[in-house]
Amino acid sequence: MLSVRSIAYADVVFQFNLNGSVADSNGGPSLVSHGGTIGPTGYYFGQNAGLSLSGTGAFDVYSIDIKFSFDSLTASTDGYQRILDFKNRTLDEGLYSLGGRVVYFVGCCSGLGGTGGSSVGSVLAPGQLADLLVTRSALGILSVSVNGSLAFEFSDSTGLAMRVGSAATSAAFAST
Repeated sequence: MLSVRSIAYADVVFQFNLNGSVADSNGGPSLVSHGGTIGPTGYYFGQNAGLSLSGTGAFDVYSIDIKFSFDSLTASTDGYQRILDFKNRTLDEGLYSLGGRVVYFVGCCSGLGGTGGSSVGSVLAPGQLADLLVTRSALGILSVSVNGSLAFEFSDSTGLAMRVGSAATSAAFAST
């Protein structure tokens, strides 16, 4: 299940149960499949595939709650497996798994210390469902929790984790 919440109101804005459909349970826009298959209990995809959400406007304050698993934590050649992308695959920045750690990659030149973050150790296991909660506050603090425990948080002062634009941006795109 993928849910996007507006923190200011704590109401579920979009809810995608992914139980045979990519439709929003609340009547909003449907997710768009970029390869992969929707099944009765979830969405299954391979390398360079995933889901996107378009036509919703900008998000700067939000929570995204997603349950997912990777069959392997070493499926990619560089070790990074994308979980969430906020810039419609135009930048490498985003939330990844790196050998079971959850990291917010900020690009080649910024480094992970100042404007990104990482879980201290491995918080994901191959084939095991993880409950990921990503929240961006009105102050720009991005908090990432896995299975109810805070993995890391950082100040997103540059807006890397803001969903911008309207029609063609992806709020949730995952790939291995």
